[in-house]
Amino acid sequence: MRGGEPGWMVRGHETPFSEHHAFLKSLDRVQHGGKLNVPSDVVVLLVQGLHTKAQRTTVGYFHAIEAALRLYGVPFLKSSVRTSGSIRKNAARIRKDIMNSNPNTRWVVYGHSKGAVDAVTALSLYPELLARVLSVCSIQGVHGGSPIAEALGWTRLTQGMSNRNRHRDFLGGLGYTHEAAARTLCVVGSIVPATGHRNPTMQKTSKWIERKHGRSSDGLVCVDDQWFPHCQRYIRLCDFNHMEGASDMKGARFLSSDVCLALLDMVFGTGQPPEPIPETENFVLGRLVPRKLQPKNRVQPVPYPTPSSTVTKDGIAHVGYIRPQDHLKKNPLGRHKWFSIPWTQS
Repeated sequence: MRGGEPGWMVRGHETPFSEHHAFLKSLDRVQHGGKLNVPSDVVVLLVQGLHTKAQRTTVGYFHAIEAALRLYGVPFLKSSVRTSGSIRKNAARIRKDIMNSNPNTRWVVYGHSKGAVDAVTALSLYPELLARVLSVCSIQGVHGGSPIAEALGWTRLTQGMSNRNRHRDFLGGLGYTHEAAARTLCVVGSIVPATGHRNPTMQKTSKWIERKHGRSSDGLVCVDDQWFPHCQRYIRLCDFNHMEGASDMKGARFLSSDVCLALLDMVFGTGQPPEPIPETENFVLGRLVPRKLQPKNRVQPVPYPTPSSTVTKDGIAHVGYIRPQDHLKKNPLGRHKWFSIPWTQS
């Protein structure tokens, strides 16, 4: 394998064991109302990817994650990086965001796509950040480059994120240190191009990458280019395309807001389990259905199965229902957050 081809960064290294099972436990705990064990002096720094300024209004880039952090009372800060800026300049901006804060503040950097590359590079270039940054959550980072960017060449859209340019960056002084890698949690996404996917564009690009390079990908980045050796943790999520790492897309298997909360639960250890609901109170855990998708004057069923151990009556589990007027209740996450609602028997 030549330097600059997909997978060049992890050449000679075995794929680490995926902590997918531990992630699912944290995900289930968060979705069912578990409390996060995040210290009060911790702030989450959100670092966006390449050309995501326009996506904030089109696909709601980071909107659901910000709403989830507000709901759980976790302070966060949006990084001042330029989405089309160079890696070195964005790393300097990340250092400025962290060093200009309260010296007693500890940070968890949450980077998606190119933002993950900027975050790990910042810890590598500026070792003084290691005293303040507890962990870096790399969500589908373009660490080894993207074959799509390689095919497009150096354009304003790709900004040098091809496999060949990323290899040249590493040789030019933008490599990762062992200290920075040891604090990084890599989340790797992949989709199966042979099956029908909810995003036709990602399905086509994934098919092209598999046909040309023989590697699985999330539609933009190969699996072997989303992680690097000596990373702290490795989590692989199947059926998780590149855009679903930062936006709650319709029909997604994993919501970006749930993934963010689950990663925080893994970073700070097991949080408090959800409080048990007394059998005398008729409540059920359900997901709020979008108002525009709900028919008028019709009882809407909860799309998530009711746990039999949560709502019981005479030893029989009953399914909860959401009424149209329940959508008027204040909920900052809408359908993206689990919450308790009254239920009525059908």
